[in-house]
Amino acid sequence: MRPPGPGLPSARRAAAALLAISSLLVAACGGSAPPTAAGPTPQPSPTMAGPTDFAAWTARQGFGGSSGLNEVHKLIDWIGDHPTEVTVEMLDQEEIAEVRGLSAWLALHPPTDCWADYHAVVSAALGTLEDSLATVRSSVGAGKGLPTATAAEMADLSGNIEAMPAPAGCP
Repeated sequence: MRPPGPGLPSARRAAAALLAISSLLVAACGGSAPPTAAGPTPQPSPTMAGPTDFAAWTARQGFGGSSGLNEVHKLIDWIGDHPTEVTVEMLDQEEIAEVRGLSAWLALHPPTDCWADYHAVVSAALGTLEDSLATVRSSVGAGKGLPTATAAEMADLSGNIEAMPAPAGCP
């Protein structure tokens, strides 16, 4: 887990992820997207898959999106809707585990060219969500309750990445 900090741990990462999401949305609608900064690329390892088609990511999401970005968004929304019911154990077993699972899958499955931008945006957004969940976990664990601003920002970000259109022309 990343070390928690006050408030939203990485507002710059969240802003960068939202900028990249909006760039992809503009590009998907036929506009031209501004260039985005390239982040670090995981170095291949013996356990890392080769370039992975977008179809594998779609399959990873589960039928109806039941174990992917849709599930992350539902879990994050639940946090905001049930602030007094959030526990450290629940965060560890559900929200944090789901975000980490998707992040790990993406890290082990570098994309083919057609979905490289999408892969980068989702990876960055999941990292931001993991940071935010660490803040929530720390606050709840200390008996301070749910930081509502962080919960709202997580809900917005998870909703944005869940609603991202599939990259055009990706198998």
